[in-house]
Amino acid sequence: MNEFSTVLYSTEKEIAVLLLNRPEKRNAISKELLSTLHKNILKAKRKNQSVVLF
Repeated sequence: MNEFSTVLYSTEKEIAVLLLNRPEKRNAISKELLSTLHKNILKAKRKNQSVVLF
């Protein structure tokens, strides 16, 4: 996992946990964050995982 990623990805059983990681911007949405979020949601979908977003 990239420590500077705008979205942190982890799994717990069949659940993908996506954690927004832009505390300096109060997790404001950016193009980079949206792109990373989309890629991680697709990754979870390929693995038949449910997604939880924090």
